[in-house]
Amino acid sequence: MSPYIPPRIQSTRILVVEDDPVIREMLGEVLTQELSYTVHLVSTGRAALQLSMDERPDVMILDYLLEPGMTGIEVYDRLHARSGWQDIPAVMISATPPWEDLRARALTCVPKPFDVDTLLSAVDRVLLLPLAVGCL
Repeated sequence: MSPYIPPRIQSTRILVVEDDPVIREMLGEVLTQELSYTVHLVSTGRAALQLSMDERPDVMILDYLLEPGMTGIEVYDRLHARSGWQDIPAVMISATPPWEDLRARALTCVPKPFDVDTLLSAVDRVLLLPLAVGCL
């Protein structure tokens, strides 16, 4: 018998913005195969902004240092400035978390390198408790 998963979680759409192809693909596999989430993977902030014209995720996983030249914070700010996007939670992943920026935006952070279970807990946490803030 499958464990009970609340309906909102079952149909969750996640936008992953990560420039490292190994991490990006691993996140895509874990989120789709283990949890059956719908996942959109992009490697740049520009690609995230373009995809967001057609898709509105339920949660975002953003790398802080993206190539070329746009940070995850900038992607978050630009997406959250759009109408209807203010309530979309995000999890920042970074080897060098920008603590002040994270606190100012009430973002949850998972430091790299991370354990997959820690990241999944952070995603569940922001989905179920959108105002839960901090670093795991």
